[in-house]
Amino acid sequence: MAPRALILLLLAACSPTLIDARDPVQTQPVVSGRPGTRTEIGATVSLVADGGSFCTGTLIAPRVVVTAAHCLVDLPISIVEVVAGSLSPADEGQRLAVASLTPHPEFSMSGVPTDDEAGLSDERDIGVIVLAQEASVAPAPVVTLGGLEEALVDGATTVIIAGYGLTSVAYDADYGRLYVAQTPFVRRGPSEFLACGPGTPDTCNGDSGGPAYVERDGELHLAGITSRGAFSEQGDECGSGGIYTLFAA
Repeated sequence: MAPRALILLLLAACSPTLIDARDPVQTQPVVSGRPGTRTEIGATVSLVADGGSFCTGTLIAPRVVVTAAHCLVDLPISIVEVVAGSLSPADEGQRLAVASLTPHPEFSMSGVPTDDEAGLSDERDIGVIVLAQEASVAPAPVVTLGGLEEALVDGATTVIIAGYGLTSVAYDADYGRLYVAQTPFVRRGPSEFLACGPGTPDTCNGDSGGPAYVERDGELHLAGITSRGAFSEQGDECGSGGIYTLFAA
């Protein structure tokens, strides 16, 4: 398989859903977001294969990245690198080899049944990448289990989302540039939370595994990992709301 075709196949797998390339509102990696600046990169990293970004992740320790489990299932370690400190894998940044990648052992690509109207469940869509060397950027602090009640308040918390996703689903689509946005936290379940919704910024293809940060004491803390689209009247298309795995669950 040609390298570019492989990248696009991985991108399709590492997303809540494919976006409609005909919809101009949905032609940004973080839907209704904006290009990130160098000061906003922080601990957000790009997962690349054969040089192209396919998912996003967050550095939580000098050699540890968390991402979505569905980004890692059956992925050959030999083709994966992590790029840190970069607005795009094509720009200058620290390229890090991977020592191991491990999706959560309870994660299933077939999904978990749920009666929740938005699709919150117990998917365990979280995985860990151990790097072969330390990253040169500072890791993100995380929201612990004991801090969830204070960090995620219904109707009051703003979530900062970031990712290196596709600009469209066309074969020649641009992808791999960091986009960021602020979006509202809606509610949470035991292991996931819902954010965004119609008319607010949302995550999409290639943003999977990326961070959902909350600000605490002037610093961004990792609260969730981008998993998939929420159920809605529009289906689970990008822009309808997103489901994020709780890091602390």
